[in-house]
Amino acid sequence: MARAGALVNGAVRRGPRLVVAARSLVSDAPVARVGVIEAALWQELPFITPPWCAACGVPFQTSEPDDALCPACVIEPPAFAPVRAPPVYDGAVRKLALERKHAARRDGLKLFAQWMAAAAGAALAKADMIVPVPLQWTRLALRGFNQAGWLAAALARQASKPMRQDVSASQAPPQPRRAEPQTAPGQWRRRLSRRRPGRWPRHPGGG
Repeated sequence: MARAGALVNGAVRRGPRLVVAARSLVSDAPVARVGVIEAALWQELPFITPPWCAACGVPFQTSEPDDALCPACVIEPPAFAPVRAPPVYDGAVRKLALERKHAARRDGLKLFAQWMAAAAGAALAKADMIVPVPLQWTRLALRGFNQAGWLAAALARQASKPMRQDVSASQAPPQPRRAEPQTAPGQWRRRLSRRRPGRWPRHPGGG
């Protein structure tokens, strides 16, 4: 009886455990393990490959030299070092990002870190540390978390790099534009012809 009582007491102390079935990061369909995407949907993810802008990483639709810049970076050179993004911010990728931002989902962080590490390539190997994009303190207080911090921590583990989280929003450099499909040259000409005096059009794709 004493042994049985000890087992019961131990179960009570541990409390009930909620078992949640693993779901696809994209479709929410059942999958073998947490943090994966089924093969059929994986093929549809718009991963970015060269050629791309040497500064902001926006993909080109035509073959370009390795040091070529997109129209936006020619007009307004960015104040940051070259950046890369794994996929185009659209469709399923946008869903993945917003669910981490607004729904506090943390599944898939290891997979996303692998994507970022692959996209960064040699630049990540040269990096001194990983620094997440900080939130304004008011937003952090209201939201309760910074999803960029979660991603940065996962990337730091993936790359075996130190991570620094004590950078304030006022110290942070300008955020790079999202990597989106390049606007066709004809559309750029129309935008330039309609711009107001003293103003340049936004980045291709409206980023």
